[in-house]
Amino acid sequence: MSARPWLSFLTGKRCQLNFWAPHQTCSARVSIVLATRSTGRHSVTGRCPAGPATDGSCGFQLSKHPYNKCASKPWRRHLQGCPVRSRTSKGIDQEAPASERQPTRMAVSAATDGAPGEAPEQLRRRVCVIGAGAAGLAAAKELLDEGHSVTVYEADSLVGGVWVISDEIEEDLTGEDRQALELGLGDMSRRLVHSSMYNGLRTNLPRELMTFDGFSFEDAGVSNIDNRRFCSHKAVMSYLAAYADQFSLMQHIHFRTRVISALPLEQEGSQKWIVTTVQSERAPKSGNVHSEEVFDAVVVGNGHYSSPRMPDLDGQRVYEGFQMHSHNYREPSQFMERRVVVLGAAASGEDISREIATCASKVFLCARSWQNPDWDPTKRIQTKADDVLVRKPGIVQLDRNDVMLEGGEVLEDIDCIVYCTGYHYRFPFLKDAGAVTVDDNRVAPLYEHLFTPRFGATLSFIGLPFKVVPFPMMQLQSRWVAQALSGRVILPLEEEMTNACQEFYNKLERDGVPMRYTHRMGDDQFHYNDMISKITNSRPLPAWRKAMYEANSKNKRSRPEEYRDVWDDHDILQEALEQMAGEALFSTAS
Repeated sequence: MSARPWLSFLTGKRCQLNFWAPHQTCSARVSIVLATRSTGRHSVTGRCPAGPATDGSCGFQLSKHPYNKCASKPWRRHLQGCPVRSRTSKGIDQEAPASERQPTRMAVSAATDGAPGEAPEQLRRRVCVIGAGAAGLAAAKELLDEGHSVTVYEADSLVGGVWVISDEIEEDLTGEDRQALELGLGDMSRRLVHSSMYNGLRTNLPRELMTFDGFSFEDAGVSNIDNRRFCSHKAVMSYLAAYADQFSLMQHIHFRTRVISALPLEQEGSQKWIVTTVQSERAPKSGNVHSEEVFDAVVVGNGHYSSPRMPDLDGQRVYEGFQMHSHNYREPSQFMERRVVVLGAAASGEDISREIATCASKVFLCARSWQNPDWDPTKRIQTKADDVLVRKPGIVQLDRNDVMLEGGEVLEDIDCIVYCTGYHYRFPFLKDAGAVTVDDNRVAPLYEHLFTPRFGATLSFIGLPFKVVPFPMMQLQSRWVAQALSGRVILPLEEEMTNACQEFYNKLERDGVPMRYTHRMGDDQFHYNDMISKITNSRPLPAWRKAMYEANSKNKRSRPEEYRDVWDDHDILQEALEQMAGEALFSTAS
């Protein structure tokens, strides 16, 4: 390293760096990785004469240093926002306030010798990613970019997760027995269907928003499949497959491999995870051969649109008609000339009710709240099947053939009820890990919807927030995880993360937000994305994304029937297309 002029400054200056690295231990050789906007990334290596102290600090003898005084202003400035104290032999001591700690770009960790400018070898973790849908693919790419070793386990035979459509449906059409099967109880020969896609589904976000940052649908070459702005599920699946091919992710994926258990393991003073898998397309059952692997970290990306969430309605067992959850809906012909109730008016309820209305004699869309508060439940919805579809209040009770609504109205002679009532977060492979609980769809405790305070960066969850633009958020979340594992950014202490979680939950309670909406973001997603961009020193997502999201939301509320084909955001679209074309040109040139 002495041959490099930018490291030819100083030797022999002694610093003590107190650092939080609960799953790492100090060794005879340690390394500092310092990255700044102004100087780039430098690796400075030296000897630790005393080994680890009882308080977790490390007395560190700098052999080279990019600044000519250890306690100079540049050094202190680049420690701003980092929960690392800088102390020199002159006794200088400073620590940034907790509110400023997140944008850290410095890490200290046990390391072996490495080339200058590269992360030390021990900072390259062996990481298990569960799922090869959008979340898993984003995680795999960011982890690989950061230099980690990645193994992805996918229960299906294709990438894409929930976007992989299946004609199969489950025997239990309401999904009430699914939780037991996911936990390995009951008839294990029964098929669990992951996908909730239906044949006529089109995205409710324009394709420009759907993309991972830096990789457009045009880059993926899927316009020949469906060139509409609000495209089909087939186009999205093809896009994800192209993403996996473009960034050489396929070689890291083990298909038809289901994770049945992930358990924490203390090994040589470090936090590890022992992951048990089974080679099978079906749920685990007696006789299957299990495999075990040990990893430094686990990233969960198994999705949350597969396990039906059913309401508990009086008379549900008494009702004699046909009941199903939208998870098992594929096409509308089975409702020909039927009187149908669709419960739930989020994206699935709005779309499926309109599709069923092309076949049914009458469709009642029932809900307690609407995407547009100005919609009057007593007014007819404008549809292609005019006079068929009407809005109604929520359901109070079921009878043999009738449905009783809030306000006292009774819908008589109802043949079918379709529940578009959402999904549960399920992590059956973590049931014995003592990591998180799921109560009324709150996954807790999770710091910033992502990290477990107890296990830090070694256990993370990608893609839990909903009512968001998912792909670019997953990309940013994955980058934060990758950098936290490599040591480029440092997470707060376990106690600090736990307190932050509790403060967040307390605020939701004060604001009257139900637990089931803990991970709902809406407009808050843009602040969240900007926060992660700052933490990871990434380019913020372009402004057109927020503008397009807001324009699409407004258009969807005013044109619920035709927003996918009629829009007014032409200037925003042009800006987006020009930027993406410029990025593609730059990528080709480089």
